[in-house]
Amino acid sequence: MSIPDDRSEFAIEKDSKLKFFGFGKFDATQVGIIALTIREEDCSYLIALPKNTELSSGIVMGWSGDLNKDRSLIEFVISKRGVIFRRSGYFDDPEIGLLALGSPTVLQRL
Repeated sequence: MSIPDDRSEFAIEKDSKLKFFGFGKFDATQVGIIALTIREEDCSYLIALPKNTELSSGIVMGWSGDLNKDRSLIEFVISKRGVIFRRSGYFDDPEIGLLALGSPTVLQRL
């Protein structure tokens, strides 16, 4: 499995706390590493966007992993005709799944 060519890390100071964020661009052949990452990280999203969509300007605000607090990120992804995925449930929950947020037109194609 290869490491993505396009990746970035950055820090944001908010409320006297420093938070670190990172992202990487993957293609469909790397789905295994994507699944491992989203399963292990509580504050992660999987974002699917059309090819050549510039993402960094939409994520410089950071994210919390809480859908209610991450509305700006979600709106950015949907505005670019993308889909944002978030894990739902944890090891001790009776139901575990994956939430997909996007426009109805894009979600229908999935």
